Amino acid sequence: MPYPAPRPTEGLAIGAGLTVSGRLGLSLAIVIGLHNIPEGVAMAAPLSGGGLSRARTLLTACAAGLPMGVGAFLGAAMGNLTDQAVGFCLAMAGGMMIFISFADLIPASKSLSGRRYPSLGSIAGLLAGILLIKML
Repeated sequence: MPYPAPRPTEGLAIGAGLTVSGRLGLSLAIVIGLHNIPEGVAMAAPLSGGGLSRARTLLTACAAGLPMGVGAFLGAAMGNLTDQAVGFCLAMAGGMMIFISFADLIPASKSLSGRRYPSLGSIAGLLAGILLIKML
C-alpha cells in the first residue's frame, strides 16, 4: 500500500540538509532519488502498458514528486530557524521510513510464515541498526 506522506518528509530532510551544508543536502537528494527510482518505474510501467503516451507517463510520474519539492521548501525554511528544527526534519523523515517499512513488511512476512519470527527479525534488525549507528 503506498503512503503519500513520505514525499513531503523526504523533502523536509533534503531542505533541512541543505541549510546545514550543500554537501549534506546534495547527498540526501541523491540517496533519496536513487531510492525512488524503482518506485517511479513501478508507477510508470502500468501507465505506459495501459496505453498512456510516454510524455503523459513522464508528466504523471513527475507530478507524483511535487510534494517532495514542497517538503524541501518547508525543510529549508524550518532549517533556517534553529538547529533543533533541522533535527526535527531529519528525524521525521527517518521515522516515516521506519514506519512504512514496519507497516508493510511485517504483515507481508507474517502472511508468508504465519509465525512471530518476522516480528522478532524486525526488532533484531532495528536494534542492529541502532548499534551500528552508535558504533559509527
